[in-house]
Amino acid sequence: GDSFLGVFILLFSFFIENSANYARINTIHLAMTPVRQVSLPFFYKNIFQKTKKRCDDMAIELQRLIQKVSHMDVTLIAGKDGMNRLVSWVHMVETMEASDFLQGGEIAFTTGLGLSNNVSMLTLTEYIYDKGAAGIIVNIGPFIENIPQDVIDFCDEHSFPLFIIPWKIHLAEVMRIFCFTITKDDQRILQTSSAFKNAIFASSFTTLS
Repeated sequence: GDSFLGVFILLFSFFIENSANYARINTIHLAMTPVRQVSLPFFYKNIFQKTKKRCDDMAIELQRLIQKVSHMDVTLIAGKDGMNRLVSWVHMVETMEASDFLQGGEIAFTTGLGLSNNVSMLTLTEYIYDKGAAGIIVNIGPFIENIPQDVIDFCDEHSFPLFIIPWKIHLAEVMRIFCFTITKDDQRILQTSSAFKNAIFASSFTTLS
């Protein structure tokens, strides 16, 4: 009993300390490999699985994130039914090749710089969607003067939030606000998890005493 609790606490501590990074990089299977090799009672396995699910979801809702830049003329024009999507990070995507780096959950930014006769706005949007992004923000300006109707229709059909932002707004500042908000939310979750971990240690110490 006590040995099983000790193993669980060690695994739980390791998992929580690395969970913030996992929200943005897909390394959980590697981190979980030793756990599958440990023979834990069903009770502790169940707790660990629930904790893993909570950390899998460690991201901020798109609706909350957009509220942070409501003063910056960010306008939703399609995919409004997807505003509950979770955002784990931000990513600048100007080409098909750049979208290959998306891991899922990012909010994608584009100016249309990489669009050409071979790569349309619709093609890039579809590819970003297929990569599991949470939404896309298009910088309206010299490269994209307006959003084609087929792109709007696609985003509405797939509940994929599509935003536009005027050229005068600096994308770097929007991205900075998003990154800061996501990081602060991660810290809040880690603090809650740390309090839970300390409670486990305190409970364990009291029991052993």
